[in-house]
Amino acid sequence: MKNFVDVDTVRVPDNRCKIEETLNLSNFVLNEANKNHKPFHTLVLSTTDGNYVNSRVMVMRQFNSDERTIYFHTDFRSPKIHDIEFNKNASVIGYCSDLKTQIKLHGTIEVNYDNEITKNAWDNMSEFSRKSYTNEGVPSDTINYLDKKHYRNDGYNNFAVMIFTYTSLEFLFFLKHSGHIRARHTWDSDNILKSSWLFP
Repeated sequence: MKNFVDVDTVRVPDNRCKIEETLNLSNFVLNEANKNHKPFHTLVLSTTDGNYVNSRVMVMRQFNSDERTIYFHTDFRSPKIHDIEFNKNASVIGYCSDLKTQIKLHGTIEVNYDNEITKNAWDNMSEFSRKSYTNEGVPSDTINYLDKKHYRNDGYNNFAVMIFTYTSLEFLFFLKHSGHIRARHTWDSDNILKSSWLFP
């Protein structure tokens, strides 16, 4: 990818880059985040319950640029599941201060519960991570004592995998002197890509 300047081991665009390079870089950093816990490994997922937009930081568990999917793990009892049942549309956004880069995605979420996808994810999960799903309390419910926890052994029954499939990706790179770079990449129902430069 030419017309890029090095920032540590990641190459970021300058103001002469081609628009396809913004998509290539987005795919690169998301893939690196998935493999090596680099920047963008934690992302903000936003859903709606019809009255409010609800945002939370979540850990990326899998990324596939060809399928345009990001996998997240969650507790099936959490309020976000109700949001998705109400409206599958969602957005994901991440920012890296070192790279001065923001990536914003729009798409839909599919919730997987007690199927081959969840079984495979559960089988490959550490015991430490599994314990997060064994709490008797429902996420976001109130508790009386901060240190009072109740665990049980059937954590898999509370486990779900959310697959976020995006149809829009926005790349924003912050340049102090020469102006910011912003591009949008969208895919239609036939998987045809359209890319456009945007005013920052």
